Amino acid sequence: MKVFWIILISLFAFCLLLSFFLYLIIFFRGKKKTPPPEPIRGKDFDPYAEQMRGVIKAAVSIPFEEVTVRSREGILLYGRLYVTRPGRPFHLQFNGYRSSGIRDFAGGLRMALDLGDNVLLVDQRAHGQSGGHTISFGVRERFDVLTWCRFLLERFGLGTPLYVEGISMGGATVLFAAGEDLPPEVRGIFADCPFSDPVQIISDVMRKLIGFSRPLLPFVSLGALLFGHFRLSSIRATDTVKRTRVPIQIVHGTADNFVPCSMSRDVRDANPDSVSLFEVEGAPHGLSFLVDAEGYRRTFRSFLEAAGHPDFTAKSQAPQKPSVWGPTSAQSVKSSNPTAEKELSI
Repeated sequence: MKVFWIILISLFAFCLLLSFFLYLIIFFRGKKKTPPPEPIRGKDFDPYAEQMRGVIKAAVSIPFEEVTVRSREGILLYGRLYVTRPGRPFHLQFNGYRSSGIRDFAGGLRMALDLGDNVLLVDQRAHGQSGGHTISFGVRERFDVLTWCRFLLERFGLGTPLYVEGISMGGATVLFAAGEDLPPEVRGIFADCPFSDPVQIISDVMRKLIGFSRPLLPFVSLGALLFGHFRLSSIRATDTVKRTRVPIQIVHGTADNFVPCSMSRDVRDANPDSVSLFEVEGAPHGLSFLVDAEGYRRTFRSFLEAAGHPDFTAKSQAPQKPSVWGPTSAQSVKSSNPTAEKELSI
């Protein structure tokens, strides 16, 4: 009997340690670090390094105001606010896994500002200059989308058109948010190379890195639950988009070796009446904007037209009912530029 208990306790300890190890590798952000605004390295990305470096350098030079809000759990979330003109629509942009807003959305920032619109460029929780230690692959981050929407509406007024956009894990975040009670000011959702299922994308990446994943997945989920306090399998974009009330546009490269394009096809097929998909032939992960800039811009403008952007429709779509949003624990930090709250000179 004693041997039995020794074996049982040993197995329990092994499972716990393995789950904790996988949590640290996949979900944990230790010492707060801000990734340098440099292009991602790798065989898929190196051919576009100079283009990416130029786009990022241009984005970094644009003046902005630093703003913060508190998440539902009290985590301090950081964003860069670009105000061209009060009253113009806002684009909320969410970065990908272990990256930052300014690196992932350097091109998207410029595209929105060129329209004369305003932008809130977000560092997701446990990324960049935001606080938090756990990356939950969009499971919890989707509620941060609502928090940032509330912040903008409180500061700039109810009725301000909002467009919610994300890339990679940020794309999954905004697709998951589509199933929540978004304010009526949210006119549309734009997702670039999103994954549809947190469990499946982790399984796919593990299989590519170490050759197998199935035996480890229960321990990945256990680590997320015990140490990250979230259930990894609790959400899928193929379910959340069925509850959307706004148009959704997805862009995905066919040469994406990280998030398969098939995931975006599954999301589109789950609600073809509301979800559109633009596939960019030969584009690696997150680089559709560089591979087919003209097609990307055309798709983005078509999305804005379908989503009631005032510049692309004869009559903008007004919210069907007024927002009723409670106060946030939002706070503005000193502007990085004394003219940040005035019109930007673009």
